[in-house]
Amino acid sequence: MGFRTKKHTRREGRIHKGTLVCLGLILTMVFSRTGLSGQEEETQAPTFVLDEIVVTAERQEEKVRRIPASVTVITAADIERSSAQNIVDLLSAEGGLVQRGVLGNEKKANVDIRGMGETSVSNVLVLVDGVRLNPPDMAGPDFSTLSLDQVERIEILRGAGSVLYGDGAVGGVINIMTKPVGGKPEASVKAEAGTYQTYAATGSARRSFGALHLSAIGNYSDSDGYRDRGYLWNKNLNTNVAYDLGERLTLTAGLRLHKDRHGFPGP
Repeated sequence: MGFRTKKHTRREGRIHKGTLVCLGLILTMVFSRTGLSGQEEETQAPTFVLDEIVVTAERQEEKVRRIPASVTVITAADIERSSAQNIVDLLSAEGGLVQRGVLGNEKKANVDIRGMGETSVSNVLVLVDGVRLNPPDMAGPDFSTLSLDQVERIEILRGAGSVLYGDGAVGGVINIMTKPVGGKPEASVKAEAGTYQTYAATGSARRSFGALHLSAIGNYSDSDGYRDRGYLWNKNLNTNVAYDLGERLTLTAGLRLHKDRHGFPGP
């Protein structure tokens, strides 16, 4: 019995030694391959491909194809090519967006998304540079306080956005971004005239002085409208100042003035 026990012990020792040798070979091969792949990755230069970026949908930079929602972006080039006279007309040209108003102009008009009907004033959220344009009551956003010449980009998110933006975003979100402050010295004046005693004028100027950036834009419009007592007289002034405190920190301030007179057309 003792002889068999010793022989069995010797065989177990041989088996354990063989197992350790195999494990050592496997670990050597794994670490050698890892080292080679790491060296190959270090020698290869990284390549970055940027797609179109949307801020509205996720409140952070995200590729459009990765957003599980219906998103439309109206760029500055689209606005320049459009024949729309105001923001409401521009938005109503998009699929799935319906203009609702009783005055025949942008005053007291609202945009309906996803068939909210009369409740669209409280279920479609409108933002201007991230700030709510919707009033706390049920009156709806006043698009006449912002001229189309001030807009740089509009992002439209169809569908519920209450998780990110809070109440009032059940039908969708319209994020309006104005033109950036400062830049190359620029000044422009534009005048327009049309039917129904319609007149409009717009003036803008912008410039940067090192870390200080300035911009101002004002517009005036007056129209009798195509309905009796459907007139609208409108004035807007928007000024902005920005100062760069560092590479990643900028202090901004703005002043926005609005004044209008409008009529109430009968049936």
